[in-house]
Amino acid sequence: MNSIVIKMALTLLLLLDITLLAACPDFAGNSTIGSNAISIEPSPVWGGVGIEQEMTIHYAGSVTSISWSIRDNTTGRADKVLVSDKAAITASSGTLVVRYTFKEPGDYLINSSLFDENNPTSNNPETFAHIHISRLTIKPANLIGDTKTKYSYTATCEHPPEGNLSYKWNFGDGTSDEWVTGGTNTIQHTFAKEGDLVITTELYSDAIPGRIATASENARIIDYDLVIIVPSPPLFQGEEYTFCADVSNRELPENPLYEWDFDDGNGIIIPFSNDATHLYTEAGNYTVTVTLHDSDSTEAAILATATAEVQVEASADHLISLHQMKRFSLDFSVLRTIAGGSSGVFNWDWDSHGDVIWDGVNGSMEWEQNGHSERMTCRVSEDGTMIEQLIIRHEFGDTEWYELEIQNLPFWEDTMPDRFIVDVDDEDVSTYVVYFNTYRTVGYQWTDDAKLYVRFLKE
Repeated sequence: MNSIVIKMALTLLLLLDITLLAACPDFAGNSTIGSNAISIEPSPVWGGVGIEQEMTIHYAGSVTSISWSIRDNTTGRADKVLVSDKAAITASSGTLVVRYTFKEPGDYLINSSLFDENNPTSNNPETFAHIHISRLTIKPANLIGDTKTKYSYTATCEHPPEGNLSYKWNFGDGTSDEWVTGGTNTIQHTFAKEGDLVITTELYSDAIPGRIATASENARIIDYDLVIIVPSPPLFQGEEYTFCADVSNRELPENPLYEWDFDDGNGIIIPFSNDATHLYTEAGNYTVTVTLHDSDSTEAAILATATAEVQVEASADHLISLHQMKRFSLDFSVLRTIAGGSSGVFNWDWDSHGDVIWDGVNGSMEWEQNGHSERMTCRVSEDGTMIEQLIIRHEFGDTEWYELEIQNLPFWEDTMPDRFIVDVDDEDVSTYVVYFNTYRTVGYQWTDDAKLYVRFLKE
């Protein structure tokens, strides 16, 4: 009778012990029944995603086999067995090393139990240990940068461990490891050399010995000697200028993109071409910035940035400059209908041989040579940027003549010195030519063949 009571008490105690273990996932220590004992170390296990974790199972006793399993204990994923195994035991004591690499952060359990096949009804010990897995990531990823810029890196820990965290950084450029502590996970670094580098960070806690997790990212560090070639000064408001972004020391990517900022509220994005044209409407000092991207998107990696200071002066007195122009030239073409239904292009491209005489905004020219004569009068705007009216008549002998009137035609001082020009093509010609007539009684059409090219030249 007493033997039965003792056995029942032992059974209740064993059941109570198992219940307590299941309710306490942080259980650690030995499990012993009689001469049979089993334990797992370390317990608990602290590790990181992608790092192989090593757990040692110690056993002793008169048993024939040992089994173990690792299961997911994370909320929403609990009780999923990831891996399990069973091994025969030939010695009365020993160790079994379990290695496993976790792919996701979370909480896990490793269970292990002993079994005696010679006495299958006997009670054998079992134990388990809690596994806490963190995931460490680094941003930015796949940086493309240079040795001139200070970059900010951030380490993010998903499912962090206990304690105060710290991070050890290595930037792969020969500089010493750098530690970040005190709850900060961001570090700034200027790379010490060019090349394809690997940036790594390791996670530590003051409550846990050793490294817990690690992460790495690649970086390509290239020094592009990017400079802005600015137009020769002085620069004037109201005039269009071309800026050039030049890289002389490196081969450019296949599809580069240049992002320009002219510091006046205007910018331009140009794929492939390194030239940009811009017109400042106000005088002042400006900082021109160009950013070179790795491909034809502003979201692509930045390879280099360059700036240049420019001074823009108030508008030049175009009228004074225009008064220096003493020669006039006109090219004019229009499609004409010829008798019989065919067509041809009428061209007016006689050389002008007279000097232009200016009187304020008014100009005139007249010449005769080799049976030809030409008379031109014009009126320009007070700022010298528009031909408000130009009338020209060319005569040859007593029978041939052409007459043309132009109105409100914008023109400008050319980037080439000592000339003002305007060049209009196609159907746009009809916008400015308000009258045209010749001695020929034929029809004229404004087509792709139409052309109007006006030049005022110094010589």
